[in-house]
Amino acid sequence: MPTPDVIERVRGLHEQLEKEPHAALEPVRPQLRTIVEEPHDAGHYHSLSERLQAAYESLEVEHPKLAGAVQAAMNALNAAGL
Repeated sequence: MPTPDVIERVRGLHEQLEKEPHAALEPVRPQLRTIVEEPHDAGHYHSLSERLQAAYESLEVEHPKLAGAVQAAMNALNAAGL
């Protein structure tokens, strides 16, 4: 079950992507949008952490602020066991 922290981190990442879209996270945006619309459905979080990790690696150097938001979401997902 997603924790309030996970839901908030995913919402924050989604909002940041609305302001600052990036090609590395384009494949994840539909999943984030679904989670924002239905945050308590644990099935929506399936594989999100792995997908964010792949995007994080390409953002880390050139987009540190966005990479930080991705890292925070990954940390929350991992802490919740998702």
